[in-house]
Amino acid sequence: MNDKLTLKGINSANLTVDNSNDPARAYDITGNVDVTGNSAGNIVGSVAAEGVNLASFSGYDAGNLSKNLSINFQNVENDTQPEILSAVIAFVNNVSESVKGGSINTASL
Repeated sequence: MNDKLTLKGINSANLTVDNSNDPARAYDITGNVDVTGNSAGNIVGSVAAEGVNLASFSGYDAGNLSKNLSINFQNVENDTQPEILSAVIAFVNNVSESVKGGSINTASL
């Protein structure tokens, strides 16, 4: 950085989060979330199991990312789709809560 400039803070960021710390997870879920302060504006992510991509998803709404959620399944049997959808909703809600609660935010960067 130029020695005449001072970095004062980060106003927003695109962060990659996943559920790798959850030992009970059935699926590997990763998302890129746009964070401004304690608000998550949108998320785009993917779901995999045993290295095979099963779904992609996106959601937006600063108050609740799962409120406006889209999911696309890739070669997934119909009876498995509700389970994957539930896992994605839980993941997205965890991200939203973590951002609102302050454990994921631009101040922590």
